[in-house]
Amino acid sequence: MIQTLSKGTSRERAHIIPKGEARNRDGKMLKVNGYKNKYLMGLPWAVANALREDGWWLRSEIYNKSSCLPESAKDRPVRAHEYVFLLSKSERYFYDNKAVENQRNVWIISPEPSNGHIATFPLQLVESCVKAGTSEKGCCPECGSSWKCVMEDNRTVRWEQSCKCTDREPVPCVVLDPFAGSGTIGEWCLNNNKRAILIELNPNTDR
Repeated sequence: MIQTLSKGTSRERAHIIPKGEARNRDGKMLKVNGYKNKYLMGLPWAVANALREDGWWLRSEIYNKSSCLPESAKDRPVRAHEYVFLLSKSERYFYDNKAVENQRNVWIISPEPSNGHIATFPLQLVESCVKAGTSEKGCCPECGSSWKCVMEDNRTVRWEQSCKCTDREPVPCVVLDPFAGSGTIGEWCLNNNKRAILIELNPNTDR
């Protein structure tokens, strides 16, 4: 099913569009090739596969299960999950499984009150992703490699550089959010000794 949101409407008023058509923000009709009316477009997987074809490593799919919004469809189950994909730009990469306590790939995360943005991330979701992908100690100021944790008897005994750069004190890791929205990721980073770079195309998004 293809749904659109016209300016000034809510998610509940999203409407089904004619076969093979869609509307842009100006209300003009666009053609959607290869999709029948009521097709599930599978956009999350389309993006993941496009990144894989572009050279990324697709390592895991994660289901974020939470409370779901009502939907108008009466001939299929109501969706109660969202996708989070773990992708890497190389075969070997930093992943801190201890920081997320060997988390499985189904996360039960409750939604949080929205600040007006249509797709605000819960802080718990942000926390799990950033903790897994960045070092608590920080990274090398020269090459950006994360410091690694050395553990004995299931406890941290020291931190070590994972690169061969000159010994220097680590700096906070940098988190890039290319879809900043209301800035939830930036907010979490500021409160947890991380640096953040936020990118947002919509000039009307509240900062």
